[in-house]
Amino acid sequence: MGRSLDFYLDVLHFDILFTADHGGDKRVPPAVHPRDGTALAMVRLGAAALLLQAVDEMPAAVRGAWPAGAARPGAGMSVYLLGLDPDGLVASLPPHVHVAQAPATQPSGMREAVLIDPVNGYAIAVGKSMGRPGGGG
Repeated sequence: MGRSLDFYLDVLHFDILFTADHGGDKRVPPAVHPRDGTALAMVRLGAAALLLQAVDEMPAAVRGAWPAGAARPGAGMSVYLLGLDPDGLVASLPPHVHVAQAPATQPSGMREAVLIDPVNGYAIAVGKSMGRPGGGG
């Protein structure tokens, strides 16, 4: 969890809405949020919010849902964050972050980029409407 928080807070610049430890004690800003011992965290970037939860804290049915032999819990999973500027986000990333798809405008009218969460393996797509048909704007 600490490495995930490092990535989302320090690299992608999300803010913490709240965290909880393994005992379920919830911490809400502006309290100090230690990264060690955090079992779950709700983080926000603009209007996008994401819940990070340690695998051992998830219900057994969820933990057992990943295919046998999957290298990472995020294998085959993507997260789409709508309303974020892909160009600005990618431009602000340090060079070690893997960008799987550079910002590009799709036929749908969405401008999108895809990066890989280096801790969990999630494909993280960020996009915003360019105001064209099919792009929601």
